[in-house]
Amino acid sequence: MKQTLSREHRKILEATVAQKTLRVRLRAHGRALGDSLRPDDTQAVDHLVTEIAYEHWHRMLFARFQKRPFIWHV
Repeated sequence: MKQTLSREHRKILEATVAQKTLRVRLRAHGRALGDSLRPDDTQAVDHLVTEIAYEHWHRMLFARFQKRPFIWHV
């Protein structure tokens, strides 16, 4: 029996697929950075968290300089 999905159900399904894709990419990136995959299929995220924090810090720092460019000339 074939069922048609409502618009709300399709949005949920698409979001779930997008979230799963993002999760897989983040886990792969974490492993590339050195996070270990445990035997129970969980993964440490220490290196990934550090990388994301570093990137976020840089974005905030350069956004601040973009708003006040005269800081560069001090």
